[in-house]
Amino acid sequence: MSTDPTTTDSDTAADEAATEREPENDDTTTEATATTDDPNRESELSVPSVSTQQPQEIQLIGLLGLAIVAAGFWLLAEWIGLLGVAGIALTWYGLSSPYAVAIGHAMFLPVASRSLTVEPAVLVAEVGLITLLLAPAIDTGATERFIGAFLVSLLGLGGLAAGAYWWSDRLWIGAAVLIGALGVAGYGLYRYEQVSLGLIGTETESEAGQIGNESATTEDPI
Repeated sequence: MSTDPTTTDSDTAADEAATEREPENDDTTTEATATTDDPNRESELSVPSVSTQQPQEIQLIGLLGLAIVAAGFWLLAEWIGLLGVAGIALTWYGLSSPYAVAIGHAMFLPVASRSLTVEPAVLVAEVGLITLLLAPAIDTGATERFIGAFLVSLLGLGGLAAGAYWWSDRLWIGAAVLIGALGVAGYGLYRYEQVSLGLIGTETESEAGQIGNESATTEDPI
């Protein structure tokens, strides 16, 4: 009985193709099984790793501060005071807490009385502004240090400005002393940061090297 060589070659090629496809099918089956065995894998990939709990807490504390500010400004000037609170809220939402607190203190001028006596409503609004300013302390990772530095700065700068005002009996002198103290403190913190990060020595060495290169370039060859 004779065997057709064409039929034998085609059967052999078909067997080889089937053998090559088997590892691919095994890999596909393994991946599908791994995905099925681990149902949490897809959920872990779909869930973001960034937590939104702290920003929500900051917003809640900020809203609490705005509510206290609104109560104080309502006691000061009723509806006109609430217009000022709207400006503070927009500044807080669009920029940040320090800008909102600065705008809030500026709003004291048109809504508060012209007398220099501290009214209870001003104290209520001030408590709200301080709460608004302390809200980001939750996201710093060092809440106690943040609050401690804030209280020390508040007492130190406020006491300095109040002392200058009582000594001179002029409001603009107290304001000028406060602005000057803020400038000196800001520059001191800037220099301290450069020294602590090692940027002062690097800048000095680079400037010295640049001056040396310029002097070597400008010298005439002998």
